[in-house]
Amino acid sequence: MIRTNTDLVMLLPGIMGGGAERVSLNLAKYLSRRGFVLTIISFNSRPVYLPDLDIEVLFLEKNGFLRNVFKFLLIINKIKPRFIFSTFSYVNIILILLQPFLLPKIICREANLHRESDVKGWKNRAIYRLLFLYNFSDILLCSSHFMKKYFIRKHGVRERKIMVWRNPVDIESLRGLAAMPFSDRRILTGLGNSFSRQFVAIGRLEPQKNFEQLIDWFVGGSRPNDTLLIVGSGSQMAPLEARINALAVGCRIKLCGEQKNPYAIINESDALLLPSLWEGMPNVALEAIALGVPVLAMQTAGAISELASECQLIVVARDASDFVTKLVSLDWGSMRSPIDQLPSEYRLANSGEVFAQLIAQS
Repeated sequence: MIRTNTDLVMLLPGIMGGGAERVSLNLAKYLSRRGFVLTIISFNSRPVYLPDLDIEVLFLEKNGFLRNVFKFLLIINKIKPRFIFSTFSYVNIILILLQPFLLPKIICREANLHRESDVKGWKNRAIYRLLFLYNFSDILLCSSHFMKKYFIRKHGVRERKIMVWRNPVDIESLRGLAAMPFSDRRILTGLGNSFSRQFVAIGRLEPQKNFEQLIDWFVGGSRPNDTLLIVGSGSQMAPLEARINALAVGCRIKLCGEQKNPYAIINESDALLLPSLWEGMPNVALEAIALGVPVLAMQTAGAISELASECQLIVVARDASDFVTKLVSLDWGSMRSPIDQLPSEYRLANSGEVFAQLIAQS
């Protein structure tokens, strides 16, 4: 039975552990504990992981939000939520275009800083050119001041429409998962046994994450016994595997696929590598520093430089040469911190309360 008079509907493509999904689910966890009534609508028909939350989860029948618009409107008309929350650009744009048919207020969160030169495909280019429509949302949430300034300057979004809201990180849950033994040792099969340093990179295997270049940088610039674990799945799995085989470095670099608990891997690594061509505020970097693990990131990885100004565990490389130099020369193991280094505004209790006050006062 579908709940009615819901405070907030969250729209997600699936509950699959990506950065944007984790932000939404952490927020859902906090709001539910605060007594807000939530419904999650997933427009992905594949089996998904459901967190142990007292939150109604509805699944639309077809993959993709656009193919489910009519059913979505029927559900919204029945639920009658006060707010709809979305964190994916193309869903945000569709919601804004549907606004004449929607009574709830629309809260859009933008997850990425898109560089126009990196936007590929006609659909993505169309979305990029429509980002000015955020002026017609009720509020646009950006994860950094850098992103806020970017949307004002590049897309003409009015400043009064934008609010900086930090990604919520559930440190207690994170520590519990990180403390678990890394159970799937099979993914280490074939790696050298005498490695001196272990690095990890986590994300969707898509061009945005720049893992193909990372492999080349790692081979050309790391120490001989260093190893790299790449965690994630996506369309570049086969090309990346081919690149590793072509370079004959399967004993040093391993594609691990999706992992239920990547935090145990992060916790056992000397550093997290973040070579992304673009990001918003990379959630995996926040999670790494919450575990006291240092991060080496390209400056193109969204607002990472803003985070670096608050946390010494974040090392930002200017370019490929600087990335390789820092990778090989810094003593990453000694940089690890026994206590978390996450700035307070990213902690779930603080970030979640900011959002709770936003919807309570609107």
